[in-house]
Amino acid sequence: MRWLTIILVFSTVIFAQLPEEPGPYQVGCRVDTLTRPSSTDTSTRVMAVYTWYPADPIAGYWIEELQAYWLATPVLGDTARPMVIFSHGGCGHPISSVYYISHIASWGFIVISTMHPGSMWGEEDCLDSASLHDTWLNRPDDISFTLDTMITLSHSTPDLFGIIDTTKMGMSGHSFGARTTYAVCSRQDWAKCGLAFSGDYTDIFGAPINCMEDIRGIDVPIMLMCGTYDLGLEPEHMFEIFDTLEPIKYAVEISRAGHFHFSDTCSSVLDPYCGADSFLNYDTAHTVIKRYATAFLFKYILDDDRFVEYLYMDYDTIATIIGETTSTVGNAMSMKIKDFTLSISPNPFNAYCKITFRYPVGEDAFFHSTHKLDFKIYDIHGNVMDRYRQIHPLNDNIFTFIWKPEKSVSSGVYFVNMEYNNVNLIERLIYVK
Repeated sequence: MRWLTIILVFSTVIFAQLPEEPGPYQVGCRVDTLTRPSSTDTSTRVMAVYTWYPADPIAGYWIEELQAYWLATPVLGDTARPMVIFSHGGCGHPISSVYYISHIASWGFIVISTMHPGSMWGEEDCLDSASLHDTWLNRPDDISFTLDTMITLSHSTPDLFGIIDTTKMGMSGHSFGARTTYAVCSRQDWAKCGLAFSGDYTDIFGAPINCMEDIRGIDVPIMLMCGTYDLGLEPEHMFEIFDTLEPIKYAVEISRAGHFHFSDTCSSVLDPYCGADSFLNYDTAHTVIKRYATAFLFKYILDDDRFVEYLYMDYDTIATIIGETTSTVGNAMSMKIKDFTLSISPNPFNAYCKITFRYPVGEDAFFHSTHKLDFKIYDIHGNVMDRYRQIHPLNDNIFTFIWKPEKSVSSGVYFVNMEYNNVNLIERLIYVK
């Protein structure tokens, strides 16, 4: 019976197609202790660094709190791994968002979560304004020191957790860790993108911290997330940050979610009254968070479009996502997603679908020159069904093409992705034959 259970687990994981479901790998975890001089005084900072990685599940034993096999043998030999660093919140812990960290590792990432001394759960002054300010000054250096050390370790001893691909790395964090993400993405040049969960630009406990200068300096793709009941990042503040950021940028607002929905710290298992300001089930919130986080990291760390349609969803009943990318056409103008429309004519029992793309009147000269539009048709699993590059104009501001699926294509839900340089539009297509 034991072997039967293992087989079922593998069959469930290996065929996962949705970004919120576990990826194709089992997950291992290890802990290393690093020390570095403080950036603010003469003390030494002792940091426990947790690393999750794609693993061989035969070796190691399962630890529920880590959602991983302890000291499992890493999967080696296929590739160097993309890497994401996670920064925990104030009065937090490196394992405070395991639901997200372990999930990302199951999709092939090495995920490193480092301790920030002075900002740890159990420290009496972890929410004191002076302590918060001190850890704010130290946190970016905690990240860069951890990064350099773990890259060196991965290349010298790959059988510990695999090899980090230094060309595919990203930064993420929750609450104070989201602020740390703003700082790292602004001040350091290694991250291809940033993912910030519920992190305001000021501190509610009175510490002299304001992240707006860092936010204005971010020049990599970034995704913000908050809840409608989020006291750590109220929606109005998230959209203020969103408006301040330069594209490429995304914002996800989760209905009825609070600040601690982005962590494992607050759950009914630990405290049935924790998060009473919110009414959203924690598992539901975590599913939504994993969906958008995975799609974002695949797109902007891996340059993989298999989940790109989730970055432009307009039919999620729990979360609202907005995105903005820019493209310069002929060095003469800047375009945003909202300037364009993509429509699909109904096709009940017809053998084809007509798909129309409209752009603002007056911009047609740019499209009629050397630039072309790129349309892709995806199925619900992210597989590319068809691709069109030759688009024909109907009139001054309308382009159209006809999709004629092969006979083997079944009725169902598909997605149309229009891309013009960095401008993307996604629409759902119902195909009935």
